[in-house]
Amino acid sequence: MKPDRYDISKFAMKILYTGLLIDVGGAVLLYLIGLYLESQGYIQVAEAGSVDLLGYVLLGVSAIELLIIILLKKKWLTPASLGQTAVRTFKILKGRIMTLYLILFFVALSPAIYGFLFYLLSGLQDMFTLMACLTLLGYLMVRPRPEFIEKLVEPFEFEQV
Repeated sequence: MKPDRYDISKFAMKILYTGLLIDVGGAVLLYLIGLYLESQGYIQVAEAGSVDLLGYVLLGVSAIELLIIILLKKKWLTPASLGQTAVRTFKILKGRIMTLYLILFFVALSPAIYGFLFYLLSGLQDMFTLMACLTLLGYLMVRPRPEFIEKLVEPFEFEQV
């Protein structure tokens, strides 16, 4: 039994909105926490040039993680890797796909976390904003399209429940 296009599109939208909540919501939440901490006086602006190297290192690590996201998506989200063990129902396959996407979405959130830590240490919002934009770029690279999910599910035959 094959799932119909409506079920696949519904599942793709669920993944899409979950990733949007994790990546965009997480970045906005970190930004609001940073603004609150700054208004309470916990964050002070560091001396010019004292934390530049740390910012560039964190930016480089974030860029490398975006490349890792691309590689993991190409390796993990294939019918061969999903079907290594028996898949009896569409529900089991949806759970596997959702788990892999959650991992990718949390890896995509890591640049915003690095930017938040840099913001805590330096008091500079510019690098945090740049890294939050990298998080959004990571989300755009990971987000599923219904056609992709349909091609991913197509080779599987499921038992009737």
